[in-house]
Amino acid sequence: MTLRIKPVMLKQSVYFRVPNDIADLIGIEPNADVTMTLGEQEDSYLLTYVVKKSPILRDPRKLEQVAAIPRARLTIGNEGPK
Repeated sequence: MTLRIKPVMLKQSVYFRVPNDIADLIGIEPNADVTMTLGEQEDSYLLTYVVKKSPILRDPRKLEQVAAIPRARLTIGNEGPK
């Protein structure tokens, strides 16, 4: 699943928002342990975020709910779904 997002600037930092639907479904909490890996590929940088699964997500039905979210609801910004 790919999401198109726009960075958000707060004070002197840039943030990437996680849509509430996704955060709720995969159990991202404010105190979650998140790891970011930075990579490079031709003319792009790759930022990969890893969030450890909560016990609730070990139920495969929960992942089916994530896959069923309409793509239009997951697009952030003015560009619309692609």
